[in-house]
Amino acid sequence: MSNTVVQPVQDQAIIRATEIAERLDLPLVTQVDADQRFVLEVSVERLAIRDLRQVRTLPVQVMCSHLRRPSRGRDLLARAIGRTNKTIIDATAGFGRDAFHLASLDRRVTGIERSPVLAELLIAELNQPTAEALRKSIRFICADSRVAIEQLPRSDVIYLDPMFPQKTINSAAARKEATLLRGLVGDDRDADELWNLACIHARQRVVVKRSRYAPALGCVPDLTVSGRVVRYDIYLTGKR
Repeated sequence: MSNTVVQPVQDQAIIRATEIAERLDLPLVTQVDADQRFVLEVSVERLAIRDLRQVRTLPVQVMCSHLRRPSRGRDLLARAIGRTNKTIIDATAGFGRDAFHLASLDRRVTGIERSPVLAELLIAELNQPTAEALRKSIRFICADSRVAIEQLPRSDVIYLDPMFPQKTINSAAARKEATLLRGLVGDDRDADELWNLACIHARQRVVVKRSRYAPALGCVPDLTVSGRVVRYDIYLTGKR
């Protein structure tokens, strides 16, 4: 995280920014120079992360209140998770959209994020008034999922969303976020190892999100739920 700095964007946010910088062991700056790549922008209301290599783009925020909820019957992720499975570990939380979505469906979700900066964004959003209804259903921890999965209580489902290859990402907004994620956490080179651990520890199933034509992670899945852009590969661990 040496290429990441914390910057208050309001005078009233200086104390909050100082606390965050100390907690994450990051430099606190008032002005950004060319040596930095990522800026964690701190206001009184919210946090946001900016990638300075992506010019003329807005910073990215985690906002659980702006989730798009698919119409009934078209929620591919909910179908992949299964109606009767209530506890979920999201081992690749990222910006938290899938974790917040599953929590809104009355699932109990533990989101794991290995990037301390992203984890700070997720936890800050969970403390927003708009997330109050979800707090009983979701929590986020900053950890290496390969370690945390073995330490946490077993869940019905372990959900994995390893990064897609850049060439398979269609929208500009999605490419922007994928580039930012890669810069913060790397290329998910441990995805196969994480999949193996997930298959050992999930009580009922492992669900892996893939771009539609990407190869499967691990072996051939038992089931697949496909959409136009993405698919969810399902590995039924309860029968093994």
